[in-house]
Order: sequence, then C-alpha cells, then structure tokens
Amino acid sequence: MLLLNGASDVVQVVTASTGAVSVYSAWRDLSNVWASRVGDMGLGGDSNLVSITAATTTAVIAGPSEGVTREVKTVTVRNAHTSTSNVVTVQHTDGTTAMLLWKGTLAASESLLLDNEGKWQHYDAYGHAIVSSSAQAPTTDAAPVDAVAATGTITDGNASNYDANQTITIGTKTYKFVTVIGTTEGNVLIGGSADASLNNLVNAINRDAVLGTPDTDYVVISAHPLVTAAPVGAHATVVTARVKGVLGNSIALSKVGAWGSVSGALLTGGIDGTVGVVGQVIVASGTQPYMCLSTAGITTSGAWKKLSVAAL
Repeated sequence: MLLLNGASDVVQVVTASTGAVSVYSAWRDLSNVWASRVGDMGLGGDSNLVSITAATTTAVIAGPSEGVTREVKTVTVRNAHTSTSNVVTVQHTDGTTAMLLWKGTLAASESLLLDNEGKWQHYDAYGHAIVSSSAQAPTTDAAPVDAVAATGTITDGNASNYDANQTITIGTKTYKFVTVIGTTEGNVLIGGSADASLNNLVNAINRDAVLGTPDTDYVVISAHPLVTAAPVGAHATVVTARVKGVLGNSIALSKVGAWGSVSGALLTGGIDGTVGVVGQVIVASGTQPYMCLSTAGITTSGAWKKLSVAAL
C-alpha cells in the first residue's frame, strides 16, 4: 500500500521521451486524528487523470493537507502513443529524496497498473499481463538480496530517569520529556522510572492508544511517518525505518540532555533489495540460480527464491 503523509509527499512519473503517456490515479484520504482515535474513518476519495506529452517529471498524485494520510488505491500508467515506446519511471518523493517504485519500457499501447494490494503489473497492448516476455535472460551475478530496513537504538539512563526538557529527535520530529504533559505537540511524560519514560516515548512514536494514553502519556497527533519503535527491553528501544532500503540510512537520530543515549547520528543497516521482474533469473557465481516470483523493487523482500537444481 502506498501512503502519502503531508504536502511534500508526492508521486511522480518520469518520461524519458516525448509521446503520449496518460496516468490515472485514485485514492482515499484518512484523517489522522479520527483514524487514530475512533478507527478507520475516511474523508472521502478522489481521482486524477494526467496527460504527459514531453520528456519530463510530472507530479501525478499530490500530497495531502496537514493531519491527513492519503491512501493510494490504484495507479494506471498507459503509453497512449500508437507507435513509440517510452521509458517510464514511477517514483515517490518527500520533497528532497526520490525513491524508485517502478521503472521499465512501455511499448506503444502498453500499460502499468498498481493494484489495491500494492503490486505493480505490466500489461501488453491487449491487456494481457506480461510475464515471460518481460523476463530477462539469465545472468551471472551476485545472489539477489531482500531489502532490509535501517534501524537505530535509543537507550535510557536505567537508574537515572530523563530530566525535564530532554529531547529525542528522529528525522525532523522532536519529542520532549516533561513533568506536566500540557498540550504541546511532541511532549512525552516522564514516568516513575527511566524505562517508564522510554515506554511513553515508544507509544508516542507509534501513536499507540492501546498501550498508552494520548494527551496523558504523550501529545502527538499522528505516528512518526518514518519509523516505528519496538517495545522497551534491556532499557532500550529499537526504531526501524518504515520503508526498507538504504533510504532509511539517512534518517537522523539525536538526543539532547544528560541521560540516556542513541546509537548514532543516523539509522544504519538499510539495504536495497535486488530489483527484478517476474520470471527473471539470476545465476549467482555462475552456479546457483534464483528466480524472481513477483515484481521486486528496492524496498521489496521475499520476491527472489533460490532454486534447487536436481541432477539429471
């Protein structure tokens, strides 16, 4: 599922040459306040049709307003030209960094569909799914890898609780420990112990109203858009990038105050997955074959499977 949080979150289509590419998209907007407090309540849906005739980058789905999450339901990209192919890239950008979602060549009248399950499928001019015809010849290469999410660790002071006004910043979001919860966005209540305080921070990051109490243990309107936080264990929590891949290694992590620590200035360990199309085969080290069973992007895991070769 493709989610957009904030006006800077945009889906773009990049066309490599002039032609006639049409893009249809549909989405549903969810109120972060309502959805987090009373369930999945939508603000309604909308759709958009964009025609692209130049070699350019075009925003095809705009970001939502503050406090709204835009749930993209479907995207269809069609090369409407009658004779000319076009190399098409679909990407997500947060206003600074673009992340590849799909890239390939659409021949005349071919199309690309992102379905409601978040899967991309390439179709020929007659509406038939392209599987074997899009598979590449076997290559001799390194073994394909699954995408891995970047992580970082926030450790509390154990015997020493957080002081008032200490802060933890993840990305551009700052959380402040306070003795009186107040109404300021990002406030986190100091608990009876360092672990209790860190647990309130975890619930704030996840915006978890089951394990914590909003406006009592923390004040945040929505969950952190870039990371999730694991339950506190051994006086620490591990924060994990929501999107797998090396992009997560650029998420900043810092603290200001006497107690506790963070693992580093950035999350680490994010790995891009091996990109592939259905039916593609990679022969690792010239002997071990792997096959791509579903469209694989840099944020994908589980698409590549190791094949067992029986002796003839």
